[in-house]
Amino acid sequence: MNTATEPRERFRKGFVLVMTLAYASMFFLMISDFAVALLLAAVFSAIAYPFYSWLQRVWGGRQY
Repeated sequence: MNTATEPRERFRKGFVLVMTLAYASMFFLMISDFAVALLLAAVFSAIAYPFYSWLQRVWGGRQY
């Protein structure tokens, strides 16, 4: 490889790495509130499922 282009190549690779990390961190910051809401929805649905199946048995609900 030419010695004149080697520093440019290192700079380009470093810049791409820094930008990738910046975009990834911004993405995780934006999606963190949604991820918390999704996790809580999963927990609450797992907690409420026994009550739902009991109501289904008591009221003669449909089975899909």
